[in-house]
Amino acid sequence: MKKTKYAYSLLTLLLFVLIAPNQVMGQAFVSPSNKWFIDDCSVSFFNGEIDCDTKSYWFEDTLTIDATVYYELRTNDPEPVFEVGAYYREEGGVVFMKMDDNSEEFAIYDFNLEVDDLFLIDDSNNSVELEVLSIDSVTLISGERRKRLEMADALSPNRTTYWIEGVGSASSPMNPIYTFSFDIWVELNCFHQDEMVEWQLGDCMLTHSEEVMVPEEAIICFPNPATDEVHFLHRGRQAVDRVAIFNLDGRAVAETVLQGGQPLSVRELSKGLYAVTVIFEDGAVGRTKFVKQ
Repeated sequence: MKKTKYAYSLLTLLLFVLIAPNQVMGQAFVSPSNKWFIDDCSVSFFNGEIDCDTKSYWFEDTLTIDATVYYELRTNDPEPVFEVGAYYREEGGVVFMKMDDNSEEFAIYDFNLEVDDLFLIDDSNNSVELEVLSIDSVTLISGERRKRLEMADALSPNRTTYWIEGVGSASSPMNPIYTFSFDIWVELNCFHQDEMVEWQLGDCMLTHSEEVMVPEEAIICFPNPATDEVHFLHRGRQAVDRVAIFNLDGRAVAETVLQGGQPLSVRELSKGLYAVTVIFEDGAVGRTKFVKQ
């Protein structure tokens, strides 16, 4: 009998070793191992530029409130563009947030959702209802796979973003109630786990909150927000040669050669925020962003 149990245990362990690399393992969002570099962005309607400033967020100390243990959110940003919570906790794949000591907690993520499920984020002052469009997985830089949910505004399904388990939303990750704000918004730049970059959509570098983030040689993208087409112009008046557009998931959705200052059609793109890589005729590379309405 003991030999049978021993053999069964070995078989179970062997199956786990063989299957585990292909599994998508659940990971904690609320963890002191995690750190986020996040861009606060806004559109300047006067000159068509997007100004972004990178801030960092992480969890540190724990605090017990009414017998419930929360992690405290830390940031180098003295005045976040949108409200973030003071305290967070996670239970069974659901992430809860408290704005302060006296407020009620509310759920901001549920990684147990299935396709077509609805999820309401409501802090009593603001709310957004999201719908799960699809579920797949992504591979982090370390090779680990994470569950990914494509989330849409339930009232306007062509406005979408992605949630990655343990990483959060590509838009407003620390408080996704503001996911679909367009003139001012927050987006994930990169995610660190145990001091290692695991997911990257932009530069993982901090900038001082009072610096002007658009230098003189910046690319001008207009109109911004755009509906049908966008123009790209460099303040040095260099001619643009090629343009590649990426969605928030890092996938190229358009790439073309531009001649004679012609605009780029964005009519077929879904509404949302896009990153742009511009290559000039002299080989120089620039980057900017725009919002498709």
